[in-house]
Amino acid sequence: MIWAIGRMNHQKEPGIHDYFPRSVLKLDLDPKPPIDTCYPFTVNTEPLKRDVWEQPKIIDSNLRMMTATLGPSGGKKGFQGLTGMPSPGLAWYINGYMIPEIWLKRGITYVVYIYGGNNPHSSQYYHPFVITDEPNGGYDGMTDNAQKHTRILAGVQYTLRRQARPTSAGPLCLRERKGFDRRLDDNFLSFKEFNRSLDMRCEQGDPAILEFKPNSSWPDIVYYHSFVQNNMGWKLHIVDKYSTGRSSAAQIQFNCFLGILIYLIL
Repeated sequence: MIWAIGRMNHQKEPGIHDYFPRSVLKLDLDPKPPIDTCYPFTVNTEPLKRDVWEQPKIIDSNLRMMTATLGPSGGKKGFQGLTGMPSPGLAWYINGYMIPEIWLKRGITYVVYIYGGNNPHSSQYYHPFVITDEPNGGYDGMTDNAQKHTRILAGVQYTLRRQARPTSAGPLCLRERKGFDRRLDDNFLSFKEFNRSLDMRCEQGDPAILEFKPNSSWPDIVYYHSFVQNNMGWKLHIVDKYSTGRSSAAQIQFNCFLGILIYLIL
């Protein structure tokens, strides 16, 4: 007997389940004497406490380059807790952070080096990188009506029939932890601790390169996504100018991450 309870995404598809037995449970269907250990049904009136990891943010006026890789979504403390949406199990890692919110300036050209998997026959590890104006992603699986109301800002080319074709996938770079039950990701107290438990493997090959420049037509908030799978990315804040006093710590950490990534690939 297997049971689990989880959430549905906006398309009524199941994601990773939330509640499940943490160990093997034995059922005695004919106890002698009979035992009643059931709890009464009650309504919890206490406010829901969100025990989630800290939301990573990249706010750096010197930022021009980013690297996008894949990794586990971190359970209820990770993607689901940070966004309030169910997760398919994978998420984008930008400059080493899981689904960071990123501040970008209009009129500046940005470059993303993408390692999302470039085998379109892989249902699990093929994730072209796109930027859109809606929060869910997975443009390729949307209904025709939903596609008509979605604006793709970067990451596709259009055919003569106005069909979107992704341009930015690249070889696969994946963070993973072999031999570990992914349902126990919630046991990690912080993303830093969780990230240290992961190993990265990268396929050979040059990354896909996506170059884009936000302009005045872009909304103040847009989203980076997978073209084929929903709920893998998060917010890009598009601003006309940065506030003063922003730290460049994120860029320093990115330089360290990029050096490690190049070492692993070589």
